[in-house]
Amino acid sequence: MAGGAELPDRLVKSVEAAGFGDASWADVLETLAHSVGGVRGILLGGSGAARYSYSCIFNHDPDVAKAYNRHYNRFDPRAQPSLRVAVGQTRLGQELMPNSAISHTEYYAAISEAGDIADSVFGVISNDPEMGRRTISLQRSFSQDFFDTRDALLLKALLPLLGGAMRSSLRVGRILAEERGDETILYGLVDSDLSLTFLPGSEPDSPMLTGPLRFGRDRLTCGLPALRNALIAAIAEAQSARSTTVRAGAVSLRFDPVPSALHWYRSGRTQVFFTLSRDSARAHDSSGLFAESFGLTPGETKVLEALMREGGVRPAAGALGMSVETARWHAKNICAKTGHAGVRKLVDAARANDLSNLI
Repeated sequence: MAGGAELPDRLVKSVEAAGFGDASWADVLETLAHSVGGVRGILLGGSGAARYSYSCIFNHDPDVAKAYNRHYNRFDPRAQPSLRVAVGQTRLGQELMPNSAISHTEYYAAISEAGDIADSVFGVISNDPEMGRRTISLQRSFSQDFFDTRDALLLKALLPLLGGAMRSSLRVGRILAEERGDETILYGLVDSDLSLTFLPGSEPDSPMLTGPLRFGRDRLTCGLPALRNALIAAIAEAQSARSTTVRAGAVSLRFDPVPSALHWYRSGRTQVFFTLSRDSARAHDSSGLFAESFGLTPGETKVLEALMREGGVRPAAGALGMSVETARWHAKNICAKTGHAGVRKLVDAARANDLSNLI
């Protein structure tokens, strides 16, 4: 018994498992919503500016959810009063602000009516430096009755459990980041537009420069178009569930799919997990990113792939069915384009996705 409501054992186990990546956060939201008779659920992060953004949703129209994050979160009429709700406390949506007070607004039409969201029960999970302000909203449709105090009590009992699972997941993220590189510098989530979301404790105090890369508060910028394109291509690989490492000078950037334990932290499904580290020499089994970054032709890319497989010009020529002279000519051109003095150094760089010579 907690907060006046008894928690079903299956609910407790589901939330705890999500914190370690053994259950889906979307499934957890579904279970939580159904436990209070709701049909939708959303996890939100916010700030003192009273602007929330969703990180995980259940049964919401994706277009309405995106519209909320892009624009309508600035006009959420319940955001400001919700800031007065303390950690571990809950409020009914109609207590924060009744529908009758906002039914004439554009927000109500674009979010409430378009998303079939008639009522909510809201709770504050955390509000501290490690987690930020994290909240949950479980919702009902216009075909249902409003929530009541019993629903708020059940959600209140769940809030400490949710907070504990989220903190566990952040520890999982830190451990993964430390395992990814020899000397981890920064880690977090990045999207294909190079927007950044750092995990707590990783964010730089001020913009950080490393070679042509600049890590700002919420964006990665790169002064070299070829390297920027290589980073975007690497992110696309990770979005397709293929881990990729890009080396640039004395640092490397590794991109992985977001661990399932951290899915609640994402601001969109296209984000991937990144780790910036020093002196990483991890190899990647594809020459495509390396070849694209240095502008190799399709023919040169095939020769490079053969060199990486076979280890030398003569065996690569045999594998490709071309003369040694032709293979050597291609290898010479590839070395000139990539700035490597010899096939051995070229192959080592291509296997490691080392793009240092772009700098």
